[in-house]
Amino acid sequence: MALDEESARTGVPVWWVAFAMAVDKLRAEYPEDFSAWGVNPDQRSGTVWFVGAVPEGVSDRFAGIGGVTLRGDYGVKEIVYQQFASDLHRELTEHLGSLATFSTYADDDRRVIVVEYGRSVAGDPVTKRTASLIEQATEGLALPTGFAVEYVPMDVSLIAAPELLHGARVIADVCTGAFPVKRKGGNELGILTAGHCPGTGSYDGTPDAFHSPYPYSISTESGPGGGDFRWNHSKYGLSGLTFVGHGRPLAVFNSRAGVTSGVHVCGYGKTTDRKCGNVAACDVNTTATVPDNGVTYIVGGLCRMQAAMTAPGDSGGPWFVGSTAVGVHHGRAWPGGPSAFSRVNNALWKTRVNLVIDAAGNTIP
Repeated sequence: MALDEESARTGVPVWWVAFAMAVDKLRAEYPEDFSAWGVNPDQRSGTVWFVGAVPEGVSDRFAGIGGVTLRGDYGVKEIVYQQFASDLHRELTEHLGSLATFSTYADDDRRVIVVEYGRSVAGDPVTKRTASLIEQATEGLALPTGFAVEYVPMDVSLIAAPELLHGARVIADVCTGAFPVKRKGGNELGILTAGHCPGTGSYDGTPDAFHSPYPYSISTESGPGGGDFRWNHSKYGLSGLTFVGHGRPLAVFNSRAGVTSGVHVCGYGKTTDRKCGNVAACDVNTTATVPDNGVTYIVGGLCRMQAAMTAPGDSGGPWFVGSTAVGVHHGRAWPGGPSAFSRVNNALWKTRVNLVIDAAGNTIP
């Protein structure tokens, strides 16, 4: 992943970014062997697991990163338990139509499939009877090897929280959010932003606003379908509205589209506010060096503007044409160069989310 002169100042642990990018490549190259990965609380070390033995030569992939432990004999492929979590969500939806808020996901580090449930359609906390029905619906299911199911009631303070968060507000004081999103096939809500921005922290002044990063929530890739983006799993409801500039009404982005050179687009960032200009070129690849370890990354699929019109802190902000979402701000196309953004279509596809258009969590495909 490229860290340009803007994104490198966000204060995000660059080790984490380098590790995540290496894992993305490893997952693609070893689909039958790859099992799981995790980042330790220090954000400077982590572990990668494999179904059986660690494939020969894999350790060389992490030689320039450091702090990585490789382990074998996990016993199950990542795609198997991730698919189980997705199928379980559909199963619960059929049995528990009265629930408006619940989600399922795999915590591969602890080897559990988490079922997190919240309030009913009426807005009340889930009753003991409904919680019992959730557990009954999972009885007898063939779990992935070594996994168990864990039932977690959502924190009461979060269930009752009145906050509805908007898109494009400040993330952890160092980045800008982009559009409100919802996970495909699930109820998890979040804020789209840049991949090099924090995955946890405060949002619009609300402390500890996000859950731990959701699986597949970050993608930093080269090539025409690539880009620099992630979505942060919100603990709060989303309004479906996005901030697009001081003194301007909040906007709903009810469509998304690709862009090409010559298109006039506008963007918002916490540092420079609203700005507009013409796209100079797309499918731009940029290369930069991570300051802490000297590792060089390539990000592709970027669209660059004709001029530099952004500054540190704008990273992750939205780019748009009218009510159509087109991009997520990356930084500069090269050090000292013009501003550049990732295509929103790539971001939504790679991170498996859709744009949210209202407080009910409705989305556009």
